[in-house]
Amino acid sequence: MLFRVTQPSILGFVILWLAYFTSLSYTAHSGHHSHLHTHHRRVAVNSLSGWTKAKLNERAHTYERLYMWEAYKILGQAEGADKQQLIFPFRDEHSMKKKNGKMVKSYVYADGLSNQHLVNGERSMLQLDYVEFMLRMEGKSSVTLYASDRPAITAPTSEDDLERAEKELNSKRYYGLLPMNEVSPYLKGESDSDKLHIRFVQKVVAKMDAIKADSGKASLGDNSDRLARIETIRQRTISLRKAQTENWLIGELSRDDRWNLQESEEVDDGTGGKQTIHRTTVVTVDNADTGVPGEDSISKYQGINFPATFEKSGNKAKIQKKKLTSGEDFETWAKELGEPAPSTNGPSAGESSTTHWQEIDTWERSPWIDCL
Repeated sequence: MLFRVTQPSILGFVILWLAYFTSLSYTAHSGHHSHLHTHHRRVAVNSLSGWTKAKLNERAHTYERLYMWEAYKILGQAEGADKQQLIFPFRDEHSMKKKNGKMVKSYVYADGLSNQHLVNGERSMLQLDYVEFMLRMEGKSSVTLYASDRPAITAPTSEDDLERAEKELNSKRYYGLLPMNEVSPYLKGESDSDKLHIRFVQKVVAKMDAIKADSGKASLGDNSDRLARIETIRQRTISLRKAQTENWLIGELSRDDRWNLQESEEVDDGTGGKQTIHRTTVVTVDNADTGVPGEDSISKYQGINFPATFEKSGNKAKIQKKKLTSGEDFETWAKELGEPAPSTNGPSAGESSTTHWQEIDTWERSPWIDCL
């Protein structure tokens, strides 16, 4: 098992990017899990016995939206609602012009009213409210929002209220891809959606760190409370990503066109005949703890016991063929997958994984803590 998290780690998240060198199609920021190509495989990985697939990606996505909401409000208080340019700006920096003998930035209103809070249908100089913000995160316009259309969602008011707010957003299915061209229009010249998301996360996290380090900006309004909340949200986002990817790796290691850590057995089919059951030989840890509060669907998942998996009959030779000579080596490979310079000789994660390491590194700045 990679972790029994009480703190976030970069590790599990990086496992996700194994997909890129294995021809597995896996979208890290979508509401879906892996799309497995089955035309070379004798048994569909989804039919494997012994693997309970987690569904934690969408929960991580809703927490990410809560992070962006808090960051949006912090920016509005630290830089000015009409001046911040990072998240749903409603004025664009246009040019520099001379005013009272000094060169100052000239702003123009962005097209439309979608990024401004509406008062009786008219543009205000106020930030979006919570409902408007979450609808904009869905790619919808607040211009067409009427009172009867407003979803029944409310912003978290404290750290203890985050669980409720996340569950509420999830129930509304607010966990899809972010419309990056609308959320942060300044991010131009990048067609790769993953790379665009990386740049955005890097920028927002860096901004929050800078504001936290500035005692003047950090103490404006309720910024101090919001800065504390975004740290909790960040940790939960990483923990959920890590749990999801560790759980996903059970299927990847079990696939017969990958590591083939599986076994088959003939059993009665209930009609007097026989059927073949394919069972993973990955040693799992059931009801592992994500470290995120909530119902079992978010707080629990099926993880991996790497040393026991290595030692399990039939597995060792297959794993050693991947140039991993011990259970410790195997676990280290999993922990380091995606790092630019891993310490093992196991399969490389490829260039794409290294690229996405940049995003992981922005979310988790603390070192890996071995929680075995």
